[in-house]
Amino acid sequence: MLLDKALMAFASVSLSLIAKLFLHTNKTEVEMPEEGSIIYCNHTSDLDFISLLYALYPRRDVRFVVSDVQYDKTRLRKWLFKHLGIIRKQQGTHDLVCVKKIIKNVRAGKVVVIYAAGMTSYDGRQAWVALPGSANLGKMLKCPVYVALIHGGFLNRPRHASKLYRGRLDISVKRLFSSEEIALLPIAVFLVLYLGLGILFEYVLKIPMGFYNIPIVVTFLAALFVACGQNRSVTFDRKLELM
Repeated sequence: MLLDKALMAFASVSLSLIAKLFLHTNKTEVEMPEEGSIIYCNHTSDLDFISLLYALYPRRDVRFVVSDVQYDKTRLRKWLFKHLGIIRKQQGTHDLVCVKKIIKNVRAGKVVVIYAAGMTSYDGRQAWVALPGSANLGKMLKCPVYVALIHGGFLNRPRHASKLYRGRLDISVKRLFSSEEIALLPIAVFLVLYLGLGILFEYVLKIPMGFYNIPIVVTFLAALFVACGQNRSVTFDRKLELM
């Protein structure tokens, strides 16, 4: 809709200006995400979304996942969030409706931002690793996965604080993995083991024709084990059927 596009354009420009001029947001290392990707972001402040919009500017296809408490706070906010494409997440439950909306947006080429549990950090440390459930969502969708790291949000408006402080923010966005990289992991394991053992036998242990003496079955089984460990949404029996 035209209204949705206009609101998103206005929010992107105005909030980016606020992030730059008032919050002193500094882009330290930003890798612009591809279409149809997921960004996991640590949550240090109620203003984190402003900083992330600034870091991703001029992208206007960013969709945030917001808790139902924030989403339903006022009628005006609910109306705005709806037209801005914000995805509502019911806290404390397995919200399948939210998951379906995330999948729909990613497949439509949108960039979905999730504040994943396990990534909360008030000082920005130890916030690059998402919990397995969050990471598996990206693997299931076979889409690129990025992580945004915010330092200094606690200096502006700490979570659950009523007062706004003036400070400085540093934000980084980098890619964790893409679907192609995950798919090639078993092949990489096989090659590393094969070449590593071949070099060990041939040049270190001085075994004649070392590459021909490699336990090829062992290297193959190791690669197969890695492949079976991927995509936990598929049962082991189903994986055996596919193989």
